[in-house]
Amino acid sequence: MDVKQEYLRISLTDKCNYRCKYCLPNGNINSIENNKFLKIEEYFELAKIFNALIGLKKIRLTGGEPLLRKGLNKLVQMLSTLDPKPEISITTNGHYLSEKINDLIISGIDNINISIDSLDSSKFKKTTGNGNLQKVLESLKKAQKLGFSNVKINTVVTNTNFNEIPKFIDFAKKHEVSLRFIELMSFSSTSDYHKNEFISAKDIEKKLTELLPKENNTRESKLSPAVYRKINKSKKEIGLIAAASDPGCHKCTRLRISCDGKLFVCLYQNKGIDLKHELRNKNIGNLQEMIERAIKNKRTYNPLKTKEETWMSLSQIGG
Repeated sequence: MDVKQEYLRISLTDKCNYRCKYCLPNGNINSIENNKFLKIEEYFELAKIFNALIGLKKIRLTGGEPLLRKGLNKLVQMLSTLDPKPEISITTNGHYLSEKINDLIISGIDNINISIDSLDSSKFKKTTGNGNLQKVLESLKKAQKLGFSNVKINTVVTNTNFNEIPKFIDFAKKHEVSLRFIELMSFSSTSDYHKNEFISAKDIEKKLTELLPKENNTRESKLSPAVYRKINKSKKEIGLIAAASDPGCHKCTRLRISCDGKLFVCLYQNKGIDLKHELRNKNIGNLQEMIERAIKNKRTYNPLKTKEETWMSLSQIGG
């Protein structure tokens, strides 16, 4: 693949305290046993190898829910010592963030994305399977109180929350926080939910055009597929990611490592490349060859359009 791969997403766990419908439609998954997870030090060793091979611009820690993983702060500290240092980010449901954010900031986290799919407490609870909206919003307030401004809200748009788009925009303006609307993705495990809840990026775009001036469009960076609109004269923005309609396969810069040490060069890839065995046997040369070969053979098409079945869960690969 000709596009430079410089964005590494690391899943720290497939466990999560929420049960969001688009991630876990049946409320559970066949979780990976904890003893099969990579150790914190092993994530760092892999990150060092990737950084030396391709020069990472960004590392994002995901899950499941990454705040459930013991040793998270230690990993952030270790990743912050990489040279050259990539941007270190995390995506969380925000439930435990209020009590953990101070340590994350001290450890060296650069950016935090919080997933919020409704601003209505009862709807939020139903969507997440008993989530607590007020606890999540408290985390956002805590971040701002600590002077940490690099926070974004991620909102997956569905039939259930489409009518909340104006409310989300008002919220973003009021609290001066960037917001990204994300088109619902389809996996074989969530196909029924997708059929009932899918709202196209085109329809989301139409609604955004009604609410925000189109001339304020901008684009973040080549590491992000989002197209943004500025919020008035603020530095904060409203973004739209057409995750299903236009996933940008031809310009994808992302690589993913699952919590059990498998490399996925595509979000819709069913079977990962096992790096753990060579890592634990300290066969660094073999590891480097495996990674380089995987990147070279990375496909540049959207498997959704070829009707391939994808049985991975977002909770396992981290989006």
